[in-house]
Amino acid sequence: MDNMLRVLWLDNQECVLFNSFEKKTSRRCPAFVGRIAEKVGSGEKIENAIDAENIENAYRKRTYDIINQISGKFNLNKFSIGQHDRKFNKTLVLCPCSNCNLRCVYCSGTAGEKKNELMDWILAKKSIDYFIEHCADNGPYTLQFHGAGEPLLNFEVVKKSVLYAKERFAGKGQKLFTRISTNGVVPSKIAKWVAQNIDHVSLSLDGFPEIHNFQRPKINGSSSYENVLQTIKELETTQVLKRVNTVVTAHNIDKLEEILKHIRSVSQVKELRLLPVSNCGRCEKSGIIEVDSSIFEKELNKIIPIAKSLNIKLLSLIEQVDYFTEYYCGACGFNMCVAQNGNISTCVEVLDKNDPGSDELIIGKFNLELKKIEIDWNKVAYLRTRTYKNIKGCATCTFRTNCSGSCLVRAARKNGTVMSFDKSQCRMVKDVLTKHFCKMSEKMTNENGQNHKLFFHEAIRICIDVIKKFDKINQRKWTVEVAMIELMKQVGDLSKYLMSYEGYYLINRKNHPNYKTSKDAIANELADLILGIVRIAAHYNIDLEEAFRKARNDEIGYIKSSITQERKI
Repeated sequence: MDNMLRVLWLDNQECVLFNSFEKKTSRRCPAFVGRIAEKVGSGEKIENAIDAENIENAYRKRTYDIINQISGKFNLNKFSIGQHDRKFNKTLVLCPCSNCNLRCVYCSGTAGEKKNELMDWILAKKSIDYFIEHCADNGPYTLQFHGAGEPLLNFEVVKKSVLYAKERFAGKGQKLFTRISTNGVVPSKIAKWVAQNIDHVSLSLDGFPEIHNFQRPKINGSSSYENVLQTIKELETTQVLKRVNTVVTAHNIDKLEEILKHIRSVSQVKELRLLPVSNCGRCEKSGIIEVDSSIFEKELNKIIPIAKSLNIKLLSLIEQVDYFTEYYCGACGFNMCVAQNGNISTCVEVLDKNDPGSDELIIGKFNLELKKIEIDWNKVAYLRTRTYKNIKGCATCTFRTNCSGSCLVRAARKNGTVMSFDKSQCRMVKDVLTKHFCKMSEKMTNENGQNHKLFFHEAIRICIDVIKKFDKINQRKWTVEVAMIELMKQVGDLSKYLMSYEGYYLINRKNHPNYKTSKDAIANELADLILGIVRIAAHYNIDLEEAFRKARNDEIGYIKSSITQERKI
């Protein structure tokens, strides 16, 4: 059991509380709220945590309400399977072909360069049967077709597998959901069958023709773009095209906005997954290098509002805002992925024994002699320990349940083991999520507007923002002496309004425009005094909140000691 409450610390000692599972975010809060929230998150009672912080009474209820609003508890294990259960979850992936009709410059599986193998029907059928005998008790279940090659080059096995699996699961009274990832370069007849028989299609399109054809050419180097466009048309007749995958490289990273608009112009797809290229597979031969994570993050932030205006959901790190999980994905010992060569893995990107991470992720094989599936369940149990709790550097991370160590394969490529994390991806995830939660926090503050009471630190921050804006338009830069003169002027104005309001002036001044006053006018002058005080404190780098707290505590101490002395007398 893990508390859903998280504390995001900001550079200025403010913090934002968030709960990804219930999609809750607080306004910016002072440091003491964050300290209390962390104690509550680790299991301490909120009342005890507030008492220990010794905060002013005026803040106690508000702190209690904020933390209670964001908090929650939830069982993190999204898979209903224990570490040592000899079961897979609900997804079977068949990779029916190692061959491919494209030569993508970044292909992680170097499809078409290895021995061209097709999965035979015996292996496909045995895989479906084994999965049905060793899957979670309740569906719905998913049968998915994936690479390393183009799965529809083995169309007959794909077709027979879909029909057979649907029949088997229907016999169990369970629903089967079918998915396929395709490059889209398939005959019209096959595209039509997919449109009628597959529930969810992910199709690769890297943008407009020049970019797509450079990154995803056919075997002979010719254009593949026109074929993909024709397949999109076929798939959209039944609306099974649910997602477009676009690989981001140095060749298209500065064109993401154009690519986004182009994809919308040729398709009504609702999801676009942006995949920053990883240095693996064919990249070495083609000279494709990894995209700098800071550049990718910058370009991604630019197109988020554009995607929203086009009704396209972007999938690329930003979706992790809504994640609340102990495991990054089904590769942590829950998926069953069967390769055309009989290798059985938990990840579609690791199907060959030469792939990084294969020692850990390949968990079994198809025994050709005995015609049976063999799984090393000890390796499966090992992978199920791959949670944020067991990865060094992840256990105390603010985003541990958003990321959970992130991609196993990227970790293996960088560090030689899946029991680690990719540091560059980690930085990017942290930056993206920090900015997103800060925006959510600011939006909440703006929506509340004048209806919420400010913490002391919030009032100071607003004053600082106003001062900076005035500094940009004032004729001359204000020195601290000028700030003091202005403060005295405000004291004078306050004195005039107060004396007039209380009736100390001659009666003929009561209606004089220079002496007209009200409680609102007095309030306005008091607020201006606060601004002047904040300006002077900022000049001397004084922590006004801490100074205020110390001064009041000193006074309370003095009062207590005075009362004690009086009693002695």
